[in-house]
Amino acid sequence: MAIPWAPDLPQKFLRAGYQIEPIDNVIRESMEVGPPKIRRRSTVQVNKINAAMSMTNEQRRSFESFYRVVLFEGTIAFALDDPDGITREFFIIAPPVIQPEGRGWRVDLQLQYTAV
Repeated sequence: MAIPWAPDLPQKFLRAGYQIEPIDNVIRESMEVGPPKIRRRSTVQVNKINAAMSMTNEQRRSFESFYRVVLFEGTIAFALDDPDGITREFFIIAPPVIQPEGRGWRVDLQLQYTAV
């Protein structure tokens, strides 16, 4: 079960740059004769997501603590709505990239979720 997203952090991803990339779920095997054998790897589809959030200085510090302490650096899933309003269980699959943006911070996240 996923941890709820921290209530003091932004509750939505930025729409600009939100990217869904399904992970290839097909195995292709070359055969000695004839066409390749093709089958699904799994009945579950995993999607890789690139997403970002804008945060204030205080939210950035809170996020860093949430990521390290609560999510154990991405080993525990969190629940948050995607841009379509569907609540998903996301895993952070790479360390977040945090950079200054205006008066605040932009936090870039590489995530994944399992589509059911």
